[in-house]
Amino acid sequence: MASSRRPGLRPRCRLALALLALVAVPLNGVVAQEQGETDGGPEGIVASEEYWAGLIAFKARDYEAALTAWQELLAANPDANVVLLRMAETHRALGNGAAEEASLKRLLATDPDNVGVTLTLAQAYIRADREADADRLFAEILAADPDNASMHVGVGDTYLKERRHKSALASYDRALAMDPELAVLHKQIGLAHVQGRDLAEAAAAFEKFLEMEPPDSGDAENIRKLLEAVEAQQGTTQ
Repeated sequence: MASSRRPGLRPRCRLALALLALVAVPLNGVVAQEQGETDGGPEGIVASEEYWAGLIAFKARDYEAALTAWQELLAANPDANVVLLRMAETHRALGNGAAEEASLKRLLATDPDNVGVTLTLAQAYIRADREADADRLFAEILAADPDNASMHVGVGDTYLKERRHKSALASYDRALAMDPELAVLHKQIGLAHVQGRDLAEAAAAFEKFLEMEPPDSGDAENIRKLLEAVEAQQGTTQ
């Protein structure tokens, strides 16, 4: 009799799914900006029916409907940066690179010190193969605090989201020289090595992260699962 159990995922599939869950993150700054808009009270932008209508449409991948909702909300609230962020996110989903860039630049015109939005704009440039423009933004961010390891991690993460693992590792290496005890850095190095299919280096970085991270944290649990997937994949290639 044939077994009724579902076949397990192959190691490579497990690895890809685990990695996807870790690097699929929302647009930089959206959550923080939403919190800021909500702080004003229940009548804030994020609490409005119009905002939630746009968000529900976006989650349903009805991007045109979401964009219409954001545009109407922005017309009534031209200074609502969180709506500009949502518009940029929606334009990205639609493949409207120029419109995404315009939304981010409009936001930066009123909030030029917003590092998350600046990194998101750099990410858009990387996606469009405009490395020189991205490098200019990175230089501006780092000039204010060149020895800040977390800033270099942020630059590396921006490359990592666009699957430029070599560039990401270069930024992580600079951060590592500044602060080798920064736990999150070792996690990100591991993710970059997974992208580059360097599984031995990925496993070593994840093990280092797990030595430093509290064992009961959510990050530790996620990385343990990813490490298991990496080790399973290593076993099939040896």
